[in-house]
Amino acid sequence: MSIIAHSSTENTLQRGDAAHGCPRPFLVPRRGAALYLAAPLSTYNTPRYEWALLWLRTCAPPGVPIIHARDAFTSTADWRARWPAVLARLAGLVFIADEAGYIGAGVWREMGDALAHGLPVLYLDDRGDVHPYHALHFGPANADNWRRYRLVTLAAEGGAP
Repeated sequence: MSIIAHSSTENTLQRGDAAHGCPRPFLVPRRGAALYLAAPLSTYNTPRYEWALLWLRTCAPPGVPIIHARDAFTSTADWRARWPAVLARLAGLVFIADEAGYIGAGVWREMGDALAHGLPVLYLDDRGDVHPYHALHFGPANADNWRRYRLVTLAAEGGAP
């Protein structure tokens, strides 16, 4: 499994549960802080989303709150209004892409906000491996399609980040 980068002095590392395919080490948030699952809207009612949520619940240390996009917000307006308060509660963000490897503009915004707050941002790929933001390459922004806003690839696959 990939090594998880962490950028906050309030976070420490702990071994994940290898029996469940969890990475070692894995991020352990400060007391009371949550991990957030960011995902494209198109994945919300898919097995991909359920698998990612199960993965995060299995691999996060016991008792760490998990906030996930699908159930945290009722609409785009609700997300705009409440995202800053959710962001303030986070210790890290884990995101997935759609089946073609794209993220939407909302996930891109959440990632940027998390990075601006010094939080680690991790990509959970289809194999269950996690990759830190700096190991990723993002295709150019597609202003005409906010649901498939940016293509996500590993830097080694898509060029330098």
